[in-house]
Amino acid sequence: MNTPNTRWIIKIGPAHGIKGDAKCHVALEDPSYLLEMGPLRSADGRIFEVRALRETDKGVILAFKNVTDRTMVEALRGLELFADESALPEPENDDEFYIDDLIGMDVRLQDGTPFGTVVMIYNFGAGDILEITPVEGADVMIPFRTEFVPSIDIEAGVVTIIVPNFV
Repeated sequence: MNTPNTRWIIKIGPAHGIKGDAKCHVALEDPSYLLEMGPLRSADGRIFEVRALRETDKGVILAFKNVTDRTMVEALRGLELFADESALPEPENDDEFYIDDLIGMDVRLQDGTPFGTVVMIYNFGAGDILEITPVEGADVMIPFRTEFVPSIDIEAGVVTIIVPNFV
């Protein structure tokens, strides 16, 4: 579903309560924008619309129209939702971007040595991780934190990394 005109926005997590709320991973700096953006689509074509949202210290809790109980949420767990790019806000600053913009970018070491290419971004709950296919060898995963990814140049298409000792 992630076509050139859509972006991954939400991954539905576990039910929160019994009334159809779900803890979700949201790929927006300001999750409240979900209330304005309109319908979202799953890869299989189902349409979802956020009807309520609240942010907690444990994440974002969403309620979707037509999802009314815990059983329905549990059936959706793990489902990814996509938005049309035209419905998304433009980055406000030159140093802001959508995380999936990194896929396909060149990866270089701080001295400019080519290292590889970003092939995927994951979040297993403890923060984003970049999967990189190096010039030589097997894929590596790097935590997407400033101590390992000190700079990103979206216009040049380059991610600069410091390879952690554990790679």
